[in-house]
Amino acid sequence: MSDISNAQTTIREFCASHTWRIQNLSPSDHLNGCYLHDTKFDNGLNDGVKWSIKLFPNGSTPIDSGFMTLQLCYHSSLKVDARIFIQIHRIEYQKIKVEIGPYYFDKKVNLLEISRFLSHGALYNKRYGLLSDGIFTITIKAFYIFKKEPLKFDNGNAHKFILMSKSPVFEAMFNKIEEKQILFTINDDFDAYTVKLMLEFIYTDNISD
Repeated sequence: MSDISNAQTTIREFCASHTWRIQNLSPSDHLNGCYLHDTKFDNGLNDGVKWSIKLFPNGSTPIDSGFMTLQLCYHSSLKVDARIFIQIHRIEYQKIKVEIGPYYFDKKVNLLEISRFLSHGALYNKRYGLLSDGIFTITIKAFYIFKKEPLKFDNGNAHKFILMSKSPVFEAMFNKIEEKQILFTINDDFDAYTVKLMLEFIYTDNISD
């Protein structure tokens, strides 16, 4: 995770990384359209974003036969922009590295496909050293930032807009991001003085001594 800053704002970038070791990879043994898949992976922070990888050893469509097709699947309803970093491991610890993107992902736009990711000729070419004892190893890193929806100012109260701009909790409550989510506080949770300090901080960014 890293922070990208400029004079006005700070954008937090997250990274989900996964290394997949495929043993006994033999594309000629797979029918066109058949794929291998690995487990879902994330950044370990439980932020609601998961990814997974599919590999079609003999292409995902007939026209891609003779190539391996790579698919990166996005598993979340949250909206993100992502840069994808791909490493193909080689013999003697060398790597082929490629970065692509950024790409937009959400609940509907949830698949990135590289139809002719790697040719069978390149895979089997000993000069490239992509197979080590029949094992093909690839690392995928997804560097992503969340795309925040603009605040909705339609026929609302001024104090709500201020609260929404200060707190994602109030933003979720007033914008009804999740209809089934109910946010509430019990009256006995805070005394009057604590509530006063909270409101003062939300409105002014300061707390009195």
